[in-house]
Amino acid sequence: MHWLPSYPLKNCHCGVIAANLEHYSSCSLLLILLEDLKDTPSLRHEQQPIDYILHRLPRSEVGLTLGKWQTAWPALIHVLQKIDYLSHLNDDFNTDEPATEDTTDILNPPPTQSLPLN
Repeated sequence: MHWLPSYPLKNCHCGVIAANLEHYSSCSLLLILLEDLKDTPSLRHEQQPIDYILHRLPRSEVGLTLGKWQTAWPALIHVLQKIDYLSHLNDDFNTDEPATEDTTDILNPPPTQSLPLN
């Protein structure tokens, strides 16, 4: 699967030239964030955590608030944001973006009223 970085490959903030998927799977600037992904239940040692999580995302946003997704989803967002930042040396990332924590603040829809059957 082709997730970040985008093509053509760009240099990483750590100094690697034309950093690719393999590099970002072990980049020293990502190690702490990548460790959070390895706590994902059912992840086998040989599996790439980002691919594993992307292939198993729930079908609805409500699913992201349940069970393992309460920690896996924010961890994935952190990693992808960091890869995006690391692969764009010359871009300005000072613009305000929603906090990663906001990705799990899913509003409950208002209750629906059913019509009486008589």
